[in-house]
Amino acid sequence: MKKVLRAFFPFAIVLFSSVAIYAQIRVEGLKNTPSEPVSWKVLDNAKYRIFYQMRYTPDSAAADVKYTGQTVLLVGGRYSEFLDYNKLRSDSIENAMAKSGVGSQDIMNRILPISRNIAFSPVVMRNYPTKGVYTFQQKVGLGGLYRYEDKGIKVQWNLEDGERTIEGYQCKKATCTHRGRSYVAWYAPALAMGDGPYVFGGLPGLILELYDTRDHYHFTMNGLQKVEGNDPLYL
Repeated sequence: MKKVLRAFFPFAIVLFSSVAIYAQIRVEGLKNTPSEPVSWKVLDNAKYRIFYQMRYTPDSAAADVKYTGQTVLLVGGRYSEFLDYNKLRSDSIENAMAKSGVGSQDIMNRILPISRNIAFSPVVMRNYPTKGVYTFQQKVGLGGLYRYEDKGIKVQWNLEDGERTIEGYQCKKATCTHRGRSYVAWYAPALAMGDGPYVFGGLPGLILELYDTRDHYHFTMNGLQKVEGNDPLYL
């Protein structure tokens, strides 16, 4: 499967049916021994899950070629976390199967098709370890993890004229320039969360749609869920 890595958004080509891939891909030769649960550090508990369809252009020279993926924003009491939904699914399934005593080969055969659908590589934790800091983490090679902090993300918004309705919410327009790209955001004042996809937030309402003016990266909210029970934000 072809992968495209870019400095701004590290993406991989996505969206095959996990059921279809699962029928075709199996890991053989791996000793089916008991597996340890996922090692993670729980930092907060999500109060909301906001889902965003991601559409992107991996090659700016072929702007008409688009790929899509599914991402999710977890909004907690202290932090918020943005990641690929298939990354979240993969971790949850691996952890549950390991706790149930399922063998490592069976776990790999279950999660590999899901992992191959991951489009958005990094996990982005906001305001961790301190307010205003973003912590990025992603896999490197086979099982390795790379983590770093970015203290220089400060998005300066311009509130603009214009309104539109997205998923039943009245939205207002804002624009910004961030690290060489110009962006348009549509935010919903009725949803009093200063969050949005990737590193974009700080508006007086949740961002429901965000895109750069060349439409190379486009996020559109396609689901909002209030969490009942435990839903950890973790690294």
